[in-house]
Amino acid sequence: MPTYEVRQGVTFGWDSGHIPGDHVEMSEGDAAPFLDKLSMVATDDREVFDSPIPLEIFPELSDHVLDSLKAAGITLDALPFTSDDEIAAIDGLGPSALAKIRNLYPVMQR
Repeated sequence: MPTYEVRQGVTFGWDSGHIPGDHVEMSEGDAAPFLDKLSMVATDDREVFDSPIPLEIFPELSDHVLDSLKAAGITLDALPFTSDDEIAAIDGLGPSALAKIRNLYPVMQR
């Protein structure tokens, strides 16, 4: 089951019991409505690294696409493990962006 970290500047939970930096284990579906407060840090025993990758390396992905992915809590390293449906549900990303993403990051088996 994926592990999420509570983002800086927010609390999480029905009683706001989780503070920034706390780790919470929950399914991707349960976490989806709270990605403004949570950032995935591990999934199925794989760590998710939020390392900055210069845009020049991937000129096919625009700033808009990268910003949309980041706003949704999806890091570049998590893309191979993110379903097409999850990417398609991100505001501002259409079929063209999905095709470019999949060209660079084919989906991996979970």
